[in-house]
Amino acid sequence: MRYKVTMGASALGGGDLLDCAARRGRALRVIPCPLALALAAALHSGCGHPPGPEANDLARHEELLRQAVESRARVVFLGDSLTDQWRIPAGGLETWRREYVALGAANLGISGEDTPRLLDRVTRSRMEDLAAEAIVLLIGTNDVSAGAPPEEIARRVEAIVAVLRGKLPRARILLLGLLPRDAGASARRDAVAAVNRALARLDGGARVRFLDIGERFVRPDRTIPREVMPDGLHLSPEGYRIWADAMRPVLTEVLTHPSASGPR
Repeated sequence: MRYKVTMGASALGGGDLLDCAARRGRALRVIPCPLALALAAALHSGCGHPPGPEANDLARHEELLRQAVESRARVVFLGDSLTDQWRIPAGGLETWRREYVALGAANLGISGEDTPRLLDRVTRSRMEDLAAEAIVLLIGTNDVSAGAPPEEIARRVEAIVAVLRGKLPRARILLLGLLPRDAGASARRDAVAAVNRALARLDGGARVRFLDIGERFVRPDRTIPREVMPDGLHLSPEGYRIWADAMRPVLTEVLTHPSASGPR
């Protein structure tokens, strides 16, 4: 299933429409207003939706977005605590300063984020005000923790990508595969692999690049060293260095050959 987005994506005014369609397995074509509003009402009828984001997280997102817009950020990172912790000394701060400050990057990651909340957030907020050339998206590991089926997680990520493409037609999206979980083999690690197989189908070359860097964190015996991922989920400073090294060639290529499609 693919979500096709036109310039009318932002007219929907809320993340529930896309999330509802994703959870019901419907292919969704986002079309310009006013017909989009009628479609939204039809899809909402009889379809429950998850609660909106916590007020403090929404306020934080809006402030981070405002800063990114004002600084005309060239690269924007979106995600959960793995992205959020690029900001802290015990995480990726040193590497962030070395790798991404000069690129004009902005970090919109929020700890605890999952795909329904991020879908709601990017749909309702004015992401279209960004001047970003590249979006780095890593989202879904909290959905794995909650036991969501891999295909459902992938559908929601696809919906997020669709919204971003509609609102930022000239930005290229670098969609990262979920990072491996746990010290060794586990059901959650299997779920991560299943999500990534589904996400790989979203690779579209010019507009969306899928990159799975998970093997860089795993030893030959399939374990993950505590020096890289101390709690089996979050990264150490060394883990963030691995992430940056693995992503650098593709991010450089994305920024060197930005998308030229669509007006701004």
